[in-house]
Amino acid sequence: MGTIKTTVLGGLFIFTPLSHADFIDDFTTKSVAGWQTLTGDGNAQLKLLPMDGFARMHIDATKDQHNIYWTIIKRDIAKSLDMEKLKSPDYELRVEARVRPSHSPRRVNFMINTQRTTDYHEHLREYDLGQTSEWQVISMTTRNLDAAPGDQVNIQLGVTDWGPDQYYLDVDYFRAEVVQVKNAKPDLGEPLVYHPPIPALESFTQHLKVKQDASINSAFPLVNFNNWTSDNARVFTVSAGQYPLLRWDLQSFRGQKANAAGVLELTTQSVQKVATT
Repeated sequence: MGTIKTTVLGGLFIFTPLSHADFIDDFTTKSVAGWQTLTGDGNAQLKLLPMDGFARMHIDATKDQHNIYWTIIKRDIAKSLDMEKLKSPDYELRVEARVRPSHSPRRVNFMINTQRTTDYHEHLREYDLGQTSEWQVISMTTRNLDAAPGDQVNIQLGVTDWGPDQYYLDVDYFRAEVVQVKNAKPDLGEPLVYHPPIPALESFTQHLKVKQDASINSAFPLVNFNNWTSDNARVFTVSAGQYPLLRWDLQSFRGQKANAAGVLELTTQSVQKVATT
């Protein structure tokens, strides 16, 4: 009898964190009902497949040409939330998922929005899954989410720009809960702001010029475009099939760790466009 009690209590302890969520889908029913799949900005295909105890986002981007696609799963969970509480500035929405990528390193993202959202980057966070293909927990807590009774509250998990191949992202569970701001737990997985504000260039203490460069064109692979000039200034010309390659000498920073993001400064010589109707 003692062994049985220990086992049951242990099981309750393991699953207690999930049971407190306002919304939880652990995909144990082998169903993905309620979830939408959406794609755009490229030619990738997405299927959300029920597996044995998890769901799989299967992405086929073998026909994509430019690697700028996005694929997302999306669900309106407003009916599961206390919308009166969420309307208060003292409360926010926290989402969490346990995911496993087929390839690494790769990046995924969370987005929270309503049917009234106009700034789709405000509650968008990206996560680097690093060098491992094991299960990883990521979470995000909104800031000043504008959601009120009667609104949709859409939770999204996205895979973008993974390359022209076939991939999958496994989702063990997806949970969401309304939390008090003062009691909110730290987010997991180092959420990155999408398009963070750019600091003033003079605030950087290190400035490095390009050490080597080259230009390649997919339509003319045997042509050397490295001496392109405009008004006697050497320039790079960038188009749909022409790309600059830049290299810096970073030997002086070997063994050091960056404490913030860097900025790539490019000076535009000219921009040309054609009038279309």
